[in-house]
Amino acid sequence: MIEPADKQTQALPLDEQPAKRKRGRPATGAAMTPAEKQRAYRERQKAKSGYVDPATVEEIKRMQEEITRLRDALVATDASGLKKIDELRAENEQLKRQLSSRDDNELLKRLELAEAERDTMGNELAKAKAKLSKAGPTKRRYILQWQDPETGTWHDDKTGDYGSKAKANATCKEMNKPGFSHAPWRVRERQWV
Repeated sequence: MIEPADKQTQALPLDEQPAKRKRGRPATGAAMTPAEKQRAYRERQKAKSGYVDPATVEEIKRMQEEITRLRDALVATDASGLKKIDELRAENEQLKRQLSSRDDNELLKRLELAEAERDTMGNELAKAKAKLSKAGPTKRRYILQWQDPETGTWHDDKTGDYGSKAKANATCKEMNKPGFSHAPWRVRERQWV
């Protein structure tokens, strides 16, 4: 011990040894519980098997119905728009014939108005078509079909929808194994929007 009055004696450094590290990899604190590991494993297995969540199927059906409704509305708009454009063209031609027979400022104004109205209808029709075409890219989807042994007709299987042909072929191969099903199965391609 150094006396407080002693100003010349230096304190000796103490040899402190660092705490000895444990063996193995250091803990991060983000370890999963066994239940979390099992849940993650089950999710990976579902993803590998081509499992489609029923909620996803319902969402796809809802989107298809919405797209069909929009397409029908566009067709109706398109038909009425085309009819209106044809009427305006006919009126335009009639005004041109009248104009050629006499020179009248009122007819010129009506002609210009009809042409402007026709152009406006054409622009609105083009916008509606562009909006519908942006509905999303078409994706290839595959479903399974089974053949009715009595009638020989093919029926769609309502339980699955496959995003790749390889997954659909693998499932079809399983379905065609002896003893699994009495009917033959095949893969059919369909287009989903």
